[in-house]
This record gives sequence, structure tokens and C-alpha cells, in this order.
Amino acid sequence: MARIALCAEAVAIGEMGSRSRDMVDTIVAVISPGEDGAPQDVHVVSPCGMCRELLSDYGPGASVIIERDGRPVRVKVESLLPDKFESGD
Repeated sequence: MARIALCAEAVAIGEMGSRSRDMVDTIVAVISPGEDGAPQDVHVVSPCGMCRELLSDYGPGASVIIERDGRPVRVKVESLLPDKFESGD
């Protein structure tokens, strides 16, 4: 499957406009699956694998708000990306 969209997390990191680490403190992504623009309940969504990697690169100590058992919880990004690849630089 080809990727045809950009995630909000990637856009937010890109908008920060800096290549320095520790840019992100806490991040949350939400979705409102309404039809025809009608507002619906907002749901917290977990970041995709690519966004987890970006967040761990630009905010290694960052917290991510995800949903567990229907409730938002704050977790550290490294808990979402175990055994992360490190380039050795």
C-alpha cells in the first residue's frame, strides 16, 4: 500500500523548523470522524510507526497522549517504540 497522506505529527515537527533534538514535550493526535463536516465525538489516536520514529528522534524524552481502555493516558515515546534503531552517530 502506498502512503498518500501526511500525519499531523509529521507536519507539526516539520513546522517547528529546527533540526535540534528535544523539540517536543508532549503531543496528541485526535480524529473526528464526521460525515459532510458534521461534528462527531473526538477520539485520541495513537501515532503510526513513522511518527513514533520521528517523535523519538526530535523529542526523545517526549510524552505522547494515547487512548487505553477508552481513556487518554500519557506515555513516554520510547515505550511506543521498543528496540529503536540507532545510527551510531
